[in-house]
Amino acid sequence: MYTVSECYASDFAMDASSAKDFPTSPDRVRIKGRGGLELAIVRSSSPVPATCESPRETNHHWWDVLKGLGRRRRKSTTNAYAADFLDVTWQLNQVEKLSEEKTSEEYVTSLAYDDTGELLAAGCKDGKVFVYRRQNEQLQVDHRSDHSSNGRPFQLYSCFQSHEKEFDHLKSVETDEKICRLHFLKRPNRHNFLLSANDRNVKLWKLSEKLVEFDDSDLLTNESARSNLTKTSLRIPGYRPTDLTVAAVPKRVYFASHNLRMNALSASSDLETFLTADDLTVNLWHVEVPDLSFNIVDTKPDNIEDLAEVITAAEFHPSSCSQFAYASSRGSVRLCDLRSNSLCDHHSKLFHDNKNDQPKSFFSDIICCICDARFSYDGQFLLTRDYLNLKVWDLRIESRPVETYSVCEPLRGKLSKLYENDQIFDKFECSWGYNDRFISTGTYGNYFKVVDRISGHAVTLKTTDSTRGRQQPRRRKNSVGSKVVRADEPNVDRLDFRTKCSHTLWNPADHILTNATGNGLNFFYVRQNGCEQHGQAN
Repeated sequence: MYTVSECYASDFAMDASSAKDFPTSPDRVRIKGRGGLELAIVRSSSPVPATCESPRETNHHWWDVLKGLGRRRRKSTTNAYAADFLDVTWQLNQVEKLSEEKTSEEYVTSLAYDDTGELLAAGCKDGKVFVYRRQNEQLQVDHRSDHSSNGRPFQLYSCFQSHEKEFDHLKSVETDEKICRLHFLKRPNRHNFLLSANDRNVKLWKLSEKLVEFDDSDLLTNESARSNLTKTSLRIPGYRPTDLTVAAVPKRVYFASHNLRMNALSASSDLETFLTADDLTVNLWHVEVPDLSFNIVDTKPDNIEDLAEVITAAEFHPSSCSQFAYASSRGSVRLCDLRSNSLCDHHSKLFHDNKNDQPKSFFSDIICCICDARFSYDGQFLLTRDYLNLKVWDLRIESRPVETYSVCEPLRGKLSKLYENDQIFDKFECSWGYNDRFISTGTYGNYFKVVDRISGHAVTLKTTDSTRGRQQPRRRKNSVGSKVVRADEPNVDRLDFRTKCSHTLWNPADHILTNATGNGLNFFYVRQNGCEQHGQAN
């Protein structure tokens, strides 16, 4: 039996207004919340007042008891979760270097896991896609040391050139080969399908495994051999086993339907459609129809000078194929439903923080721009990242986020310098952890932050970018198999703004966090009390 704290209030807000979920006759009420959390309220401990005449009033009284119970036990519950989170050790388990090029620009531009957590795809600025596959065996950890007995849990599975640099002679526009978005489709059969997009085009790739090859040793290649052929010497060609090879075959090319650069790619749960978005429009595609798309959102005004905001991110709901959300540069998120209208210019819900306590300044409209928006795995929450904050929105509450976490508050005093260098327009992705308990995002100096939503505690971690000539201080250096030292809040006066951790992504099936720094990938996993957390929630 668990006791819920106030952070779970939003999970039961919808149930509190439903009479059938809060029976009034039994002496004991049991309700179930997120993550299998179960609560019991005994009627005798708080009798229903005589003023509660209708069933709905009685149900709301039960809800008041529930909230009061959470407030009374909040301190002890939160402290227990905090101790559990602070006992976690983050370990750098694997580092993959994708390029030998030494440059201040990011080489890895996009990350994507498949729904099973077995495959990881990394898109690069030169148009290449690296696909890593997790080994079948679980990570085996030697408890006598901090090193994993299996040092490389992810092995290179395939590498192929997805896009090439192109030039549109009609529009005189050059399209870079840089991969801006990747997305795995849910596996319909034994093959894997990957969507990759640059600024204009989307391609569908089929990743198929080959364990056999054609054996042509028995073929008769000359006339003399054929003339001496008898019934006993006749051999039928066949196949012979060979080493595993992975073939990446382009199945579809979805040609440019956007006049601006694409910034979003998301597949629907129906396994048939996906959406793409640029600054002004959102288009809907069918996987089998590469030459036709439907415009479902168009924010372009009649007069372009009246343009007030642009689209910055878009994503389908994880379980409802008709719902999707798109974020804007004004800090708002709109939830749309294709069942109400095929052209979703009028949203179903608008999520905007109406109680922002920060004073208005010249940079307010810039730093409130949402860089990334992600649905939780259960589809009840939405995670957004602006320049300085992570926000968690309950889909039932539009007026304010239910959780707000500062990523790097000291940067607020450096906004003028960042604006002069155009670094204030940098984008950082966010990610939900396995079981929706953890959320993470990156920032400058190769720092990244992980937040435990239950306890409200956050930890700032740092990884070393080994591609740069100047190494980080020795006490900050991390090697494969070593513990990751928890860092204090970054000192903005010494922060290297040329290095940043823009891409962080959790494995959807395990406590493994992947981020991209420079031209490499870093795989972190969680250990607690000398054991690795594997395959189950805390």
